[in-house]
Amino acid sequence: MCLPYFNAKILLFGEYGVMFNSKGLIFPYNSFRGQLLFSCESEMTSSIKQSNYILRRLVQFIQVNNFDSLPYFKFDIDQLKYEVEKNLYFRSNIPQGYGVGSSGAIVAALFDRYTSVKYKKSNLSQVQLEALKEILSDLELMFHGKSSGFDPLTSYLNKPILVNNSLPEICSIDYYSKRRKPFVFLVDTNISRQSDLIIKKVLNLLKRDSFKERFVKEMLVYNSLCIDSYLDNNQSVFYDAIGKLSEFQLKYLSESIPDNILSFWRNGLELGMSYLKLCGAGGGGYLIGFCRNYSDVLILAEKYQTNLIRLNLN
Repeated sequence: MCLPYFNAKILLFGEYGVMFNSKGLIFPYNSFRGQLLFSCESEMTSSIKQSNYILRRLVQFIQVNNFDSLPYFKFDIDQLKYEVEKNLYFRSNIPQGYGVGSSGAIVAALFDRYTSVKYKKSNLSQVQLEALKEILSDLELMFHGKSSGFDPLTSYLNKPILVNNSLPEICSIDYYSKRRKPFVFLVDTNISRQSDLIIKKVLNLLKRDSFKERFVKEMLVYNSLCIDSYLDNNQSVFYDAIGKLSEFQLKYLSESIPDNILSFWRNGLELGMSYLKLCGAGGGGYLIGFCRNYSDVLILAEKYQTNLIRLNLN
């Protein structure tokens, strides 16, 4: 039986801002992906057993929260329980604790296989899109305690999602424009993060009126400008906005930036060579970078012994 793959996601823009009904832009990322598979008893490695255990916990979570009998969709819990007993697991190369949607991909795969809701992904109405996000958000609660639903939605649809006022919109990208978009890359901090702890720190900062005002009037404005100019391919506006966003995060959210990356972040910004930003909560995992000349940034990264991964979003 060959079951479909579900991709990781990259939150290109929108960290923390989505909480304030600001814009976000999320891309599926197919270099990291996973699929549901069955294992023979003789092939049950420790990682397969751990994945199967997570699915067993999810079965319990769905039953305790009555997600198998909600009025707006039907989850075939009996089929899931049966297949979990047959050593169902989720094989994935999506790194955990890196902010690229490892739990969202699992949720998308389970939703696709075990729910009665079968939307035509190519022709979703706005009402269907919002309902789908809510369903996926409910299912992801086991992993995070709180979920916007945007990660599994991006993985399930395998399309870029524009978030505006907490509402999803399938985003069309002009990949064939003659104007080249900025180079985009990931920065590997080599640190697996605990996002809940980092988010709590930032939320505590936002309780201060002075910081909250600066956050809303500066960071959220730069974030929206980055998204609009990236989608419009307006490079002059984009580089000005991403530079200001990068400066803001370096100055005011430095606790969310691992110490081993600070010098690379600062030097690239000072040279006008690269512009780094958080990828989700921060604190570890991946960071996102933008540049005009990727070869020059690779040389700078080597100086600071920093690993980069180029993203094919252009």
